[in-house]
Amino acid sequence: TSLRNPATGAVIARRNLAAIDRATGNPTATWAPAVVEGPSNLDGNSFRIDAAVSSIEVADDGTVFVGGNYSNIGGKARNYIAAVSSAGTVLDTWIPVANGAVRDIALVNSKVYMVGQFDNMNGSLRRGAAAVSPTTAALDPWNALLTGGRAQAIAVSDDASTVFLGGTFTAVGGRAQELLGSVSATTGADTGWDPDAYLCPVGTPDEECRVFDLAVETNRVQVAIGGDGGGRAAAWTQNVGGARLWQNNTDGDVQAVDAYDGVVYFGGHYERVNRNGGTNTARFQFHAADPATGVLDPYQLPPLAKPSAPGLRVIRAGEDALRLGGTTRIVNPAYKNFLTFANPDYVIPGPGEPPVTPPATTTVTVKLKGCPTCKVRLTQKRGSGALWDSKWKTASKGVAVFTVPTSKTVGLTATVDAPWEKKFKKTAEVVMRYKGKAVGAKVSAKAAAKMKKASSCYAGTTAKTLTFTVSVKKAKAGAKVGTRAWVQKTQQFRNPTRKAPKGVLSIKKPTTCT
Repeated sequence: TSLRNPATGAVIARRNLAAIDRATGNPTATWAPAVVEGPSNLDGNSFRIDAAVSSIEVADDGTVFVGGNYSNIGGKARNYIAAVSSAGTVLDTWIPVANGAVRDIALVNSKVYMVGQFDNMNGSLRRGAAAVSPTTAALDPWNALLTGGRAQAIAVSDDASTVFLGGTFTAVGGRAQELLGSVSATTGADTGWDPDAYLCPVGTPDEECRVFDLAVETNRVQVAIGGDGGGRAAAWTQNVGGARLWQNNTDGDVQAVDAYDGVVYFGGHYERVNRNGGTNTARFQFHAADPATGVLDPYQLPPLAKPSAPGLRVIRAGEDALRLGGTTRIVNPAYKNFLTFANPDYVIPGPGEPPVTPPATTTVTVKLKGCPTCKVRLTQKRGSGALWDSKWKTASKGVAVFTVPTSKTVGLTATVDAPWEKKFKKTAEVVMRYKGKAVGAKVSAKAAAKMKKASSCYAGTTAKTLTFTVSVKKAKAGAKVGTRAWVQKTQQFRNPTRKAPKGVLSIKKPTTCT
């Protein structure tokens, strides 16, 4: 019913829906269509939806599609889904009619895909999944043929050919498939994707176990699962076999997931994460992991105010920030329910500790192993031009120190010029992470020489000091002698990931990091 500025204490009234400025965190003054809850429409296979709004998607033209459990938005009667203009006006020309709550929305292929508790859309049978036109709301022939339950989560493959669904269903696309499946984005026909037949503990009834959220990233499907006996964070390949890559068990539901730039983030209401039957690791309501292996990243939240349930409900990871929403709290500073972090390397101070203010500059120390007199340069290049460049420095006893604007550490690359490269016209970029290596993994010279793909783009930091220990080795590049340079412990990275023959990244110009 309201939003409060944690810095000023100012309160502004909003009813279940608001627009917030990305840069300042302040609610916009005019975009405020109030959402009024409708009947809950709960049954044995449905979902407990406490909030009136469950999903928001924004089209390229600024139209905001709002799904949830409501009967009125902006003073106009609507059945669980509506379209709102960028000015905050509910569109009178877009009125699909669902007979139950809309839980999740995806916009692609000139369609508005939606899943939820409904059985009927625009007067036609659509059990838990449907698609309509984004301009007229006319029902699309697409039909996922869900039976035995509903869908709660939807995600579309990068090439827009496949729709992945998660929920409580027992069949999708006309084929028996429990809780997780995929169909053609054009026809709704089963694709043959066959992840594990049972995602929950044996003997657990489906209504007590469900897929809460999905995130599609490269060739993987990252899945947030909840149910009796705790939750699971897991990943499968997108190929027909649907091989499971890894699974992290938790002591409470995993309810949200998103993946970006080589990291996958999970949220829910739990306090411990157990990777593949190993040691329990403390992670309160949130954890980050390597998307290929499931290995936990050190990035974490401090213990939050209890009770932890219902916990985090949504995660959105992007270039500018990581955003978390749900029922949660950070004591110092006094953030509640909506949390925004500018950098995924930032670990929040615990209760009683002073808030961290990012420094203006970061001292970056490059320690070179194997080349004590190499020349080193740091460069941040993103988009169309170089945003920051250092001068070349010759290492002294294998150490080169730079002062870098902290805001320029995102997408930072390091290049090394070794004395044995006299006839080599390219310079070697320092590999921040090889493909398949988790954050913090050690890379030996033997392992580096076998690598075929890598990134030299650092994810960034808000710390005052940063140290890279870099191994430098001679490496043959055809008939010439080049350089293989890599950090001894892999870092979080930004795209692109490029070909690295025998672990070598050699360039004529600095890499463009995205």
